Amino acid sequence: MEAGYLLTDQGRLHLFYIGVTGASSPDLTSFIGIFNDVNQITALLQEQASAAHH
Repeated sequence: MEAGYLLTDQGRLHLFYIGVTGASSPDLTSFIGIFNDVNQITALLQEQASAAHH
């Protein structure tokens, strides 16, 4: 789960929440992979929020 805000170039804040449900991981490596995927999605959302008005 990840929650926070995205900052636009105009200084506006957009709240977001990303949740993972129903996922299972057989080991720690797979669990970390899910966590990394969520972080990557968050980074892409921030890029989109910043570039939305360019």
